[in-house]
Amino acid sequence: MKAEEHVGGPGLVRRSWWLVVVMLGAAMAWLLVAVAPQLYLVARVGEPGPPAMSSFVTGMVAGGAAAGCLAAVVRRHAEVRIGGRRRPVAWAAGAAAVGTLGTAAGAFLLAGDSMEGWWPSGAAAGSEIVAGLTVVALAATTAGLALGLLAALGPVWLRACAAAVPILFAQDALAIMLPAFPGGQLGTSWLLAMLVGVALGLSVAVGRPWTWVMWVPALALVWLAQSLLPAISATLQQVHLGGGVLRAYPFEPVRLLGEYFGLTLLDPGAHGPATMWVVALVVGGAIAAWRVRGAR
Repeated sequence: MKAEEHVGGPGLVRRSWWLVVVMLGAAMAWLLVAVAPQLYLVARVGEPGPPAMSSFVTGMVAGGAAAGCLAAVVRRHAEVRIGGRRRPVAWAAGAAAVGTLGTAAGAFLLAGDSMEGWWPSGAAAGSEIVAGLTVVALAATTAGLALGLLAALGPVWLRACAAAVPILFAQDALAIMLPAFPGGQLGTSWLLAMLVGVALGLSVAVGRPWTWVMWVPALALVWLAQSLLPAISATLQQVHLGGGVLRAYPFEPVRLLGEYFGLTLLDPGAHGPATMWVVALVVGGAIAAWRVRGAR
């Protein structure tokens, strides 16, 4: 038996180190995108009041997606360093899931009283309301992780569709981290538009012209995500009114989410400046053209 097959042999170490890096990297990516902005906001305000409630969900989705994309990058780098042998996608996805969801669950379990500002008034630690919000956060993280892994490890033509919602949901984290300055909101919109454009360009497969058609559902998901942002924000503000309100009207947040979503879905003012869409299309077209030309 070759030395690399022995337990503890150098070959086995070389083959498995990247899984550890995937787990740690995914955890760090989730903490950076989903948690760090909240900690920064609390430190900046200087009081234990509730962080930006809208990013309680959107930040978890964006953080999970960032973890999935980073896991794919580490996996591909490991393939090159080890000698080009492809590693199963399931191993990369599993390592990312363990690192991300384990860190997310640990963050809620270990935070204890420091998370009190997140919960509605009248909702004691360990209550059904706190448990429900924790489940929502973990579900949002799981959804984001699945979208990130799909964008990075799935079919090329699904990249833009999988990445559209997490990219737009990252707007809440950026709004917290970036200082307020004239034109800051427009600059944030353009930055997100550039990321959407990158996703569009990377979703075009060489030799398969039909993949350009996938830009239509991807841009539609961008539009839907822009409607979901204010709807989620309004819903979570309603949730934070108090545990008594939630117990008396348990389905009120769902009704409010649907109401706000319907109001913003057809409102052009809720979908960013027109230049945002132009930037996304220009960047996407430029990247797609460069990839197609480079393959010839």
